[in-house]
Amino acid sequence: MNQLIQLINEERGNAILFTALMITALFGFSALVVDAGQIFVEDQKLQNALDAAVLAGVQDIVKGQDAAREMTINYAQKNGVSQLDVYVDYSNKMVSATAMKEIPLFFAKIFGRTTFPVSAASTAQIGVISKGEGFAPLGIEKQSFQYGEMYRLKEGGGEGSNGNYGALALGGSGASNYRDNLKYGYEGELSIGMKVSTEPGNMAGPTRQALDYLLSNSDCDDFTQATRDCPRVVYVPVVDGLDEASGRDEVTIVGFAAFYLEDVENDRGRAVITGRFIQMVYPGDFSTQAGGYGLYGVKLVN
Repeated sequence: MNQLIQLINEERGNAILFTALMITALFGFSALVVDAGQIFVEDQKLQNALDAAVLAGVQDIVKGQDAAREMTINYAQKNGVSQLDVYVDYSNKMVSATAMKEIPLFFAKIFGRTTFPVSAASTAQIGVISKGEGFAPLGIEKQSFQYGEMYRLKEGGGEGSNGNYGALALGGSGASNYRDNLKYGYEGELSIGMKVSTEPGNMAGPTRQALDYLLSNSDCDDFTQATRDCPRVVYVPVVDGLDEASGRDEVTIVGFAAFYLEDVENDRGRAVITGRFIQMVYPGDFSTQAGGYGLYGVKLVN
């Protein structure tokens, strides 16, 4: 009988020991699952914040290195990253940032670990747009543009050269095709080096209709604050040969530029389109070569 009681006590002791070991393992597993999940989430948040910061900062690199650095830091701070290192490579139009953050742990505190470091790095680059979609059917002769200055995007009746007033025939010809492309942007793809046809004729009516549509749907009345999706911002091909084009002729695309539409001068059917030259980031393929006309593409490169 005594041997049986002793055996039962031994079994109970083993069960208690086994239970204690299982509880310890359970706590350890919980620490691994919960804290590892927390580390993963915070690591992704830090990476996303840095990606957003360098993408925002590199868009200001056209204003100078200090402007790009300041925008990167400000954007990171708005997303919860207070300490980061920023490097601006002005010659290659790149902004890089690195950051490290201590993540508080929960269950792992039982084992004496209270924090875990996570780090992230990101680099963004801009370049001049070389290919894209959504361009207005207006060609402007290549030249050195000045920010904020007014330019004529389309001449009026009695002006122009050899029957051309600045309009392009994109994806087809005729006044209605021109009007729709001016209202909504050409759906096809244009690229540097491509030859496109001019659209001769003044087309005062279609021009007025398209501009009325764009201006009436716009609530951005300051070109310095205009965003990429503002209806008054139009993206146009910069071309070579427009001044020499005669009738329906071909010109060569040498780049792309953005302009903020002011209005249409419609006195006596002249239909002159004027716009202020602005710099803008635009979706599309871009080249890292020097030059360009103020329309940039941006992407993460690391």
